[in-house]
Amino acid sequence: MDEVFKRIAEVRKSKGLTQKDICVKISMAQNSYSKIETGITELTIDHLIKIAGALGVSVVSLIDPEVQSKDYFQELNAKIEALEKTIQDKDEFIQLQKKQITQTKYSIIVALSVAEQSALSELATSFEEKRTSLIESMSLGVTATASAYIDMLKNHEILSEKEVELFCEMEQRGFKKMIKRIEKYRAKDPQKPE
Repeated sequence: MDEVFKRIAEVRKSKGLTQKDICVKISMAQNSYSKIETGITELTIDHLIKIAGALGVSVVSLIDPEVQSKDYFQELNAKIEALEKTIQDKDEFIQLQKKQITQTKYSIIVALSVAEQSALSELATSFEEKRTSLIESMSLGVTATASAYIDMLKNHEILSEKEVELFCEMEQRGFKKMIKRIEKYRAKDPQKPE
């Protein structure tokens, strides 16, 4: 068993590790670990497994260096690194997808807003030109269309509740602009019909 203690110290030194480095990896006090390397403290199987793991070698190679076995921990580390790379690639892909979804949402909202502003402008123009019969139908059409789009986007989880609220606020601002335009027009000529 004395050979195992010596091999632990030799392997540790050959890897450029200090006793403190190993203690941090296996969560052990340095004086307790030092006693293991010097053979003062009995080496348990649990300690041997932890130390071998911290050194990156197999338990077998610490017990019998003549045994030619694949370094289990190197293989395991290579597999872990490959899995970490796969996870990182997937995380990057997910982030890209989230970015594209956000851009699509923004594009949809902008497109709806532009269409609605155009409809509102037409509504104000029709009022100015005394096409009062169109005003009510256009107003209802704009509202119904916007509501249908919002419901569709919400039902397909393209827009969140908060995004729907923001869109509705944009809608209200558009209607307020239209009303101001109409009021401004009325102020010029109060004789025109509503």
